[in-house]
Amino acid sequence: MYEKNDFLKCVYYLFLKYALYFVVLAFAGDRFKESVISDSTTNEELFKLTVGYILFVLLYTLILIAFFSLPLYLILRLKNKIAFLLFLVLFFILRYIIYEDKNNINGLKDTIITEDEYYLMTRNK
Repeated sequence: MYEKNDFLKCVYYLFLKYALYFVVLAFAGDRFKESVISDSTTNEELFKLTVGYILFVLLYTLILIAFFSLPLYLILRLKNKIAFLLFLVLFFILRYIIYEDKNNINGLKDTIITEDEYYLMTRNK
């Protein structure tokens, strides 16, 4: 079973979550097409823009992991179940607010991916 107090598992969870989230944003929202494919005219440019896009996403992912890993770790260490649920819901709400756009689509995508991955990481095996 998932160990609540393991900081590295929090970092691993966030890395997987953001990797999946940015893949969904890249292809479901056509961001990859708009920022990479439409701006390239040759295969070399396509390769360079793709590598640049991946590096940008990885950098942004590392920043988000650094920002959210400690709060998530501290929430998972809570022993009081009511406080745990309260702070976990507050954590999800704050992250939803950060990612929401005018149509609330990005926040909704993030919330769904976060809850699905949290379930997969914490379920009994």
